[in-house]
Amino acid sequence: MKKRDPKDQGKYEPIEVASHRDLGRHRRVINERFNNDPEMARLLLVNPIYAMEDIGVRMTPEIRDHIIETLRFPSRLKERLATLENELQTGFQEVGFAEKLPLNGEQRARLVFEVLKLQPAEPEAARAMEPKQLQPYSGEHELLAKLAEYERLRHGAQIFAPRAQYDAYKRGEKRHNWVRRVRFKI
Repeated sequence: MKKRDPKDQGKYEPIEVASHRDLGRHRRVINERFNNDPEMARLLLVNPIYAMEDIGVRMTPEIRDHIIETLRFPSRLKERLATLENELQTGFQEVGFAEKLPLNGEQRARLVFEVLKLQPAEPEAARAMEPKQLQPYSGEHELLAKLAEYERLRHGAQIFAPRAQYDAYKRGEKRHNWVRRVRFKI
């Protein structure tokens, strides 16, 4: 991968994006810029916000948050979370657990060890449980399998690389050979 020239930073005419409508209106130009710079297009997968800024897209903080949330929580994920939330609340009522989602560590531990009466694998788990600690118990009870899935999904579908890691990819210090090419319809 060729190293990026820092002089390329200002080579694009700025595109101001303050709304979803602005983003749609400039979609063609943005797609052309990425199609003309395959290495930059691949960086979209590392962090789409930084890649868009590097091709001259200036975004308000609100539209940045909107883009990140839309990518992290696509509609299918939101639907699955809503379904799990309803099923969990119904399941909580059935076993006599009066808490609301999301649960904290103490509430998770109380559900697993006091309400469902499972044995803790380690004594500290009986006081508080992190979401990852639910996984070993998910085969013990359907409610715990759903809770483990809910905890995993509520953090979103993707987490994008921080600035330092993005810059390392951009400079060619890190490789991203998991994708050969990204092309956009114009």
